[in-house]
Amino acid sequence: MTPFIDSLVIIELYFLILPMVIIFVISLILLIIFIFTSYRNLKLPLYSCLVILTFILAQLASVFMVHKVQRFRSQRLIEDIEAVIHIKGKIPDSYGVNWGIEYKKIDSQKKFTIRYSRGFMVVEVYSSDSKTWQSQGWMD
Repeated sequence: MTPFIDSLVIIELYFLILPMVIIFVISLILLIIFIFTSYRNLKLPLYSCLVILTFILAQLASVFMVHKVQRFRSQRLIEDIEAVIHIKGKIPDSYGVNWGIEYKKIDSQKKFTIRYSRGFMVVEVYSSDSKTWQSQGWMD
């Protein structure tokens, strides 16, 4: 369903992002201490701050980009499905979706849902009956 492998997202979140944030904070504290003391070898704390900050910003940028791309693809998919409904008069049982987007027809009612993952355990869900998007976190 997701463009991310779920177990790798958990590994990335708990074993990469959180330690990198902790290392970044420690490096930032060391950098501030080294700036205010007479210690002049600032290369290591400065470089570690820059590398880790770049890593964290890249992760946040990738989540933002995946959300924008998946939302655009989902909107096109919704338009295609609504065109099929308009032509055939019924909701298709299945629809060829890929790249982490999931289509699901709800049999008991005349509606469907579209889902995709934004990353970091957040899923966006579109409901055809209310025609709205809803964000669901890992506790929803």
